[in-house]
Amino acid sequence: MTADTSRSLVGPTLNNTALVVVTYQPDAEFQQRLEIAAAQFPATIVVDNTGVESCELSGLCPEQMRFIRNHSNLGLGAALNQGCEAVLEAGFEWVVTLDQDSLLEEEFLRIMIQGWNQSEEKAVVLGSNYFSVSRGAYKINPEQQFSTRPLKTVITAGCLMHLGSWRDLGRFREDFFIDSIDHEFCLRVRGAGLGVRINCRPGMRHTIGDKLDYRYGLKRLAPFSHSPLRKYTSARNSMRTILEYARQEPGWCLRKLAGLSAELLSIIILESGKSRRLKSFLLGLKHGWQGKMGPIPDVLLHD
Repeated sequence: MTADTSRSLVGPTLNNTALVVVTYQPDAEFQQRLEIAAAQFPATIVVDNTGVESCELSGLCPEQMRFIRNHSNLGLGAALNQGCEAVLEAGFEWVVTLDQDSLLEEEFLRIMIQGWNQSEEKAVVLGSNYFSVSRGAYKINPEQQFSTRPLKTVITAGCLMHLGSWRDLGRFREDFFIDSIDHEFCLRVRGAGLGVRINCRPGMRHTIGDKLDYRYGLKRLAPFSHSPLRKYTSARNSMRTILEYARQEPGWCLRKLAGLSAELLSIIILESGKSRRLKSFLLGLKHGWQGKMGPIPDVLLHD
């Protein structure tokens, strides 16, 4: 698919758009969030990476909902691909991908469809503006009208995506496991001459990392506070993405390098458990540089 063919896209509707939700050890409130989301879609696929049957999913059996239970944690990329493949095979043309921690507005799908229809560019990836619970602020300044803006990358949570483009561009990177999967795919979309945009009207509440408790107004500047294992995948996959897209997207890559530097300073100055976080972060940078991808190494899992 090229930029020319994207102009002839059949747009998202209430009938041709399905929902894919990836879970891993979901919390007790997940069922309520899922019910709000699933009620807006004609079909919902839940892909669970927990490895054993989750008690938070055992009581769910509504109509038009299908569960794919993996026997181990295959990673976010693989789970998203499983879900997207399932809804594509079911005949849907668009999908919304969602994290287990995201809470959609009850009119989320209508907001996204109206935003896409009124956009000057018919993007194959349309992200949703959201209220960040961690930062206590919106991703971008919210606007009530159904307008969209071009953006180089958007997160997979609350993302409206054209399934044909996802298939033709090679699906999500499974070797990333978790983190930067969305950024890498968006850069790939842009490299193909296709559109990536964000809907300015907020459509959900979303949590990234642990809730920040930095003083002196630093919480808006500091990186998200992740576990040591996520420090590893974040650093590794960011470095790999920078190396692979430096020529295509130099501005984005420079900002990402600055973000890695800020995260390193945050670990040293602001965050607890510095030793383990720093070890994971530095190993991630090394493996990203070397191209050692895949699941999290055992040396970190048993640390």
